[in-house]
Amino acid sequence: MNKKDAFKEINMLQDEYIDELIRIINSPDYKNLKAINFTSATGTGKTKMMSKLINKFSDYFFIITTLSKGQLHLQVRNNLIKDCYKNNFIVYGSADYKINSKLDAESIINKIPLMTKCIWLRDEGHIKTNRFDELLLDKCYKVINFSATNQYSDIQCNFTQTMMLRTVHQTNGTPEEAINKLLEIKSIHKNVAKYNPCAIFRCVGGDEKLYDRIIELCNKNKLKHIDITNENFIMSELCEDDNEYDVIINKFKLIEGIDIRRAHVLYMDNQPSNNATTIQAIGRCRRNALLYREDIDILSPENEELLKGTRECYVYYNVEKMKVSTDENGELQMAFCNHISCEALKPNTTIDVVNGQLPNGLFVLELEGETGKFDIKIDEDTGFNIVTPLTRFYDVSINGLKNYVYTYTKKIHIDNIPKLKLITAEKRTDYDTGEIYIRECAPYYRLAETNYLETNVKCTISNDIRQIFKNYKSNYRAELIRLKLDNRCLDELIKRIDYSKYKKEYLKNYVDDYVNTNIKKFGMKQFCHLLSTLGDKTVSIKLGDNLKTYCLNDFCDEYDLLLFQFYYIELKKRKIPNDLLSKPIERFIKLMLVPSSFSVKDNTLTKRLIYTLFDEQYNIYNKKILYSPFEPFFVTRTSNEAIKICEKDITTYFSYIDMLLNNQDYVFISIDGIVSKISEILKNAERSFNNNVIPNVKYSFESLYEKLDNEEEFMIKNNYIKPRFFITQKQLEHYNSYTEYDKIENDKESAIIGVDLMKQIKFMDNLVWIESSSVSTKIGNFDKLNIFLSNKYSHELAQASSQYFSGKNNFKLDKKCNSIIGYCTEYYSKYLVYGKAYLAQFIEQAQKELCSDLINDNIIIRACMLKYKEMMARSFGTRVSKIIKGIPVQQLIQEKYNYFINLVVELGTKTANYVKRTLYSDRPMINNIDPNLSIRHIAGLADYITTDTILDVKVRNYIDETCIRQVLAYHYLSTKRSDLNINRVIVYDAVSDKSVIININKTQEG
Repeated sequence: MNKKDAFKEINMLQDEYIDELIRIINSPDYKNLKAINFTSATGTGKTKMMSKLINKFSDYFFIITTLSKGQLHLQVRNNLIKDCYKNNFIVYGSADYKINSKLDAESIINKIPLMTKCIWLRDEGHIKTNRFDELLLDKCYKVINFSATNQYSDIQCNFTQTMMLRTVHQTNGTPEEAINKLLEIKSIHKNVAKYNPCAIFRCVGGDEKLYDRIIELCNKNKLKHIDITNENFIMSELCEDDNEYDVIINKFKLIEGIDIRRAHVLYMDNQPSNNATTIQAIGRCRRNALLYREDIDILSPENEELLKGTRECYVYYNVEKMKVSTDENGELQMAFCNHISCEALKPNTTIDVVNGQLPNGLFVLELEGETGKFDIKIDEDTGFNIVTPLTRFYDVSINGLKNYVYTYTKKIHIDNIPKLKLITAEKRTDYDTGEIYIRECAPYYRLAETNYLETNVKCTISNDIRQIFKNYKSNYRAELIRLKLDNRCLDELIKRIDYSKYKKEYLKNYVDDYVNTNIKKFGMKQFCHLLSTLGDKTVSIKLGDNLKTYCLNDFCDEYDLLLFQFYYIELKKRKIPNDLLSKPIERFIKLMLVPSSFSVKDNTLTKRLIYTLFDEQYNIYNKKILYSPFEPFFVTRTSNEAIKICEKDITTYFSYIDMLLNNQDYVFISIDGIVSKISEILKNAERSFNNNVIPNVKYSFESLYEKLDNEEEFMIKNNYIKPRFFITQKQLEHYNSYTEYDKIENDKESAIIGVDLMKQIKFMDNLVWIESSSVSTKIGNFDKLNIFLSNKYSHELAQASSQYFSGKNNFKLDKKCNSIIGYCTEYYSKYLVYGKAYLAQFIEQAQKELCSDLINDNIIIRACMLKYKEMMARSFGTRVSKIIKGIPVQQLIQEKYNYFINLVVELGTKTANYVKRTLYSDRPMINNIDPNLSIRHIAGLADYITTDTILDVKVRNYIDETCIRQVLAYHYLSTKRSDLNINRVIVYDAVSDKSVIININKTQEG
């Protein structure tokens, strides 16, 4: 897209909405409708659209009223004079007439030419006024309210895809942060000629200290500021791109009149009381000023970085916790989000994206990662917007549910648990005698341990395997091993070292001179101190089960220490990393402690060993010394099935020996020791094979386990998932797991009709289904799912209509209890239906909170809260768990909650009885169906679900269409799962003990 195309798109959209307005003005359906609400976001050119309307109605006369505040009426008048062809209009500011002045009103009316229809255009028409309304309403043919924040809209303009508006970054912040952001933006725009980005500070709270702080910040950062509260300024000058003022301070409660496109930052000293105020406030910094510059093409390739910086603005709220909700008409949702659905774009238009991003910075959900031109079309089947050509967003994706058991660090699928080693006996200690004995136990699987070693395992070994082993063994004669290990055994290297290379006096002088020369140099003091205290250097070494600490002085004489100091200096000169400096000392001490074929007790050999450890030719300080590297013959298994030796086990073992012998990074202590060790283990292995015994079987079950993802780690850490250390064979047989199934996570239909979780909101005094707030901030159309349900389930909705009933609750509950009574009733009833096991983990958690082993209704209901939180976190992500309300068990036991507890028990018991006779009269009461009905873009959590029925529990004392829509939405989600064939949906109300039962229309289902 280039600048010409951008303005062509903007003008086309403006023309389309003005044509729509004209159709409404001329429509017989609107004949008796005096006022028309025309809603368009701040910065989308409402004054320009007014001029287009005026030009198309040249035979009409127009009265335009707007605010005098901020000299807005002057701006509107000047723009209309410039854009309108005829002088068929007049503009008034609110200060141009007096309250209740009939004379002034009549003087305005007298301006209307005789025999001419008059249309009243109310700029910022959301603001109520009593000034001459009655006379103008009577005189004018139509009244059109132009505003970004009309309460209701006859026409809702959508300029989301254009370059006109910036995306808003909102956050809690201080004046300092706002000023710093302004300085950052100024830096981004420093090469734009005659352009001075500014910040607006909205200070309505009357905090003089805060006001002084802002002034001080401006002075400190050499920013020129102006206070426009008293209107001692000329607005047209402030609006100029190169105006000298960097910071504009305003104490108006509303700031509709401040139309300054160069404003990139808005600071508000309090939280707006409503969405309309928020929209009007943030509108001050949403206009994309550089789009209108004649001297720069913001969309040209060379301005790519500048475009990124100028299409975003920043809003700072100086409040402890911001609570800015999204508006139902959609502007805040667009403003505060950089991701939108194509449903928010105008149909029958073409967009150009790079990696899914529009030129204005917004990302289109359906075009993630895509680059090119796409058309926005209306889908014939659903009536909603789609992009064409279709993208991966619409591709079918199928996933299967997998059942896992968790430890603290990993998870294992229940199908893999029987592959673990089954423990049937355990070692026990007789504390009276101290003897260890073996005791049989109920068979179980250890989950936390994944590696086991068994020695001398009985196994039938064929003669062919014995012969293969014998053939391999013949290749490991002593002379061949010696040949391989030349230059890689310490005992051989020591023999070749000339230990008389340096005399004691020479070494001492060398070390002293080095320390005296370098101790005062920058960065050398610590190393020189290390040299002087090297003999006291301690090393902790574990031999067997004992960990002891040793130092060089325990093993070295004066000459030995001088050698160590000398070689440490040499290592330092060669810039050996500090982490390698301590390795020679550790190795020396360990070699002195470990028995070997050479005697390090001999003083000569001790010195030769030190020389060897540091010798640059062999580079031993950077190699690994293997003390006892060779193990008896072993095989590795990842299953507890019966052991059977195969040729691969033989080749694997000998490959292990070859790896150790051939690896140039390893150094051994002595050739004789290696030859003896290998000869011994191979003879023992051959003897074991002849007796049908395997010396070692290593069981390693790591491959059966999977890593935890971030969500699962959170769930375990916060006790939503209870880790297991073991599981008995009996528990595994009866393990409460859901039947696995395949789930269509995505298809074209579900991708089109919804982009995330469902919830209800009140809209035009009706409850309707929308996406959750986390995603509905990204889209503008709130009735996608609602309309879809109406079309898909028209038969079911008609079937249900005769069953609705009304009533009213008289619960004596506070706000919190009232909000959680529903889910507590559901989960308490499930406890009664499915038994204690359903809440076992959470009952235990509630008991820990109370430090008691007691189980009563308080504990059970607290467990219900914990269980619900866990289910919501599993289904909708861990973030949702942070907003779910509950009551601590310490409070639940207080007398003031007795009524709430008794009510949950009463309603839960009624629900359980209904569920037992309705869902489980002909089948076991087993909780074996996963209630999570989520697909990728829409989600739901059914209360009760069997393979053929969904039952939703309410505590409203009434059931209406909204309740039915919810359960029908669950039915739609259930059609995406392979394990379900729902032919009946039920809404049950626990208060009235009544229900609405609907049989699914098989025709529509097919």
